[in-house]
Amino acid sequence: MDDMLTGVNNIPEGQRVCQQLINLLASGGFCLRKWATNNRQIFEHLPQHLQDERTILNLDAKSPIIKTLGLKWNVSTDAFVFNIPRWNVDNIITKRNALSDVAKLFDPIGLVGPVIIQAKLFLQELWKCQITWDEPLTPALQNRWLLFREKLAMLQTIHIPRWLLTDQRATNLQMHCFCDASEKAYGAAIYLRSINTDGRVTTNLITAKSKVAPLADSRKQKRVCLPRLELSAALLLAHSYEKVSDALKLQVETIFWSDSTIVLQWLSATPSRWKTFIANRVSEIQHITHGKDWLAQPSEEWPNTHQPRQEEFTTDELEERPICMAAQSVAPNELFSLRSTFTGLQRLVAWLRRFRHNTNPANHLQRRLDHHLSLEELAESKLCLVRLAQAESFPEDIKHLSKGDSVGYNSPLKQLAPFLQDGLLRVGGRLRHAPIPFDRKHPYILPANHPLTNQIATLYHRTYQHANPQLLIASMRKRFWPLRAKNLARRILLQMLSLPPHTCAATHGRPSNRESYTNVNFLTHRSRLVWTDTLSTYISEGATHQGLRSDIRLYGHFLIHRPIVSLAEPSLEKLPFNRLDRWQKVQEFVRRLWKRWSTDYLSGLQQRTKWTKQKDNVKLDTMVLLKEDGLLPSKWFLGRVTQIIKGADDNIRMVIVKTKDGDFKRSISKICVLPTDEPSSSC
Repeated sequence: MDDMLTGVNNIPEGQRVCQQLINLLASGGFCLRKWATNNRQIFEHLPQHLQDERTILNLDAKSPIIKTLGLKWNVSTDAFVFNIPRWNVDNIITKRNALSDVAKLFDPIGLVGPVIIQAKLFLQELWKCQITWDEPLTPALQNRWLLFREKLAMLQTIHIPRWLLTDQRATNLQMHCFCDASEKAYGAAIYLRSINTDGRVTTNLITAKSKVAPLADSRKQKRVCLPRLELSAALLLAHSYEKVSDALKLQVETIFWSDSTIVLQWLSATPSRWKTFIANRVSEIQHITHGKDWLAQPSEEWPNTHQPRQEEFTTDELEERPICMAAQSVAPNELFSLRSTFTGLQRLVAWLRRFRHNTNPANHLQRRLDHHLSLEELAESKLCLVRLAQAESFPEDIKHLSKGDSVGYNSPLKQLAPFLQDGLLRVGGRLRHAPIPFDRKHPYILPANHPLTNQIATLYHRTYQHANPQLLIASMRKRFWPLRAKNLARRILLQMLSLPPHTCAATHGRPSNRESYTNVNFLTHRSRLVWTDTLSTYISEGATHQGLRSDIRLYGHFLIHRPIVSLAEPSLEKLPFNRLDRWQKVQEFVRRLWKRWSTDYLSGLQQRTKWTKQKDNVKLDTMVLLKEDGLLPSKWFLGRVTQIIKGADDNIRMVIVKTKDGDFKRSISKICVLPTDEPSSSC
């Protein structure tokens, strides 16, 4: 059974604790022996054979022989004392022997922490020198360790009082918690300061803890900077404080001390401001210390009279987390606030442009005097507004594209492959060969959170009978490409829902009419397209009417309700719906479904998720490897590029490679360029 250590405030309480423990364990057949105390009055009624008469007790030794630097308690003086282990002076000092010596240093509460840390630093130095376990140390290292052994004898002269307070009359208790760090190690110490009624002050060490600084990372070869070590010391102090406060259970005033002004700035702010390493530790320290202030004393009592303020540090020194915010480079032009709707703003700009045209002396014979705006004037005013909004939001991108370069790596437009046409940014995208109108292949780019974008979205929302978000995005992308379109659509819908009743009513939920198709849901699974809602019932009934029930699961019937190779049905778009028979209604539903799906799907193909950065094309005479499926890279053929074949975008798509077995035509995705002295593209 292990020993028990405890303390009491007075003699009656000690006698009561002894009797309760003896009776409790006697009920289980256990007899407590070797009772020891610094006040013999507690054992007045205790049998002599149960008492320990020794004056010095080993608190950790299991035998009379002390094998470790045992922490001992001197009963007569009520103090902790230390003893040193017996060294084998005949052994050659190796790393294994040094580690064995360090393991004998027993200091559970850190009373001799400054001594123990020296031994830990010595072991760390042996590790840095990459000395093997049984390799004899160099003469210089051996002499250092032998000198350390000799100086350990000085620990026998140290006596540390066990009782932390002055006496029972202590009225003012303060717990002072210190932390500090260097490039080699960091540590923390906690002291209890007490003042009795006579004004006598006593300060005693409660506990201390120290750790060596981590070595440089083997990959980055970079040591932990000093401010981070100071923060690690503060975290070590917080953990020590948590254990001490739980053990003492005293109502004391707690003051935390640190001489690192950067750490003080970290601890005084919200953890989310800092980078991950800093934020995690600051959050834990603030949680453990319950928001207690660091260096809460008046400034005249601080060790340093000058305390830097936060503005005196740089962002790099504080390691503040970079905050990414969607902000426009310049404020929107006041022109966009002159009208609340896009139509009104468009007409206003058109009249202003006509006024400028008519007041120009060069246009004296070409004045526009009509009382109505022409379609051309309205179209020009719309492009003028878009050009102005783009110039405000994407000045750097327009500058790069004007020089013939691509947009920056951090540009929000990099996935759209934008290009300039007549000073306007259009989506380059991936639909240049699609059989659709040019404006739909390359819509105008609209900035997010811009007044013009909001006005255009509101116009489309009203034009399409208060469209839901999906329909709003699909309709806008026929001519415009707003950034963050989903957020824009939700915002417009919420704005409309906040209006008075009957002002705006967007369609939601399941359609009550079987002829409605606006809320058809698409479910894709394993390359199959399945739709739900009442339309599936119509198609199933139509298929049964045509005797096609057995083939309804074929892909062609899922997509177009007929075999893919069959002739197309004539368009019924212009005929009134009430004049169609049952089969024609089914065909009309399929046509609407296909149109809706193709509209939504094509818009999603515009953005590039990869290959957003232009790389060098493969050059002639480049040495390459021909990729072959099923073969190890070491088995791939080696060859030289003898001919290149470019695509419509002037990028090389195919190459002809000459190998020892002949010439092969390969796509550039099937070759791997070998590295050379000159930079080039890789596979």
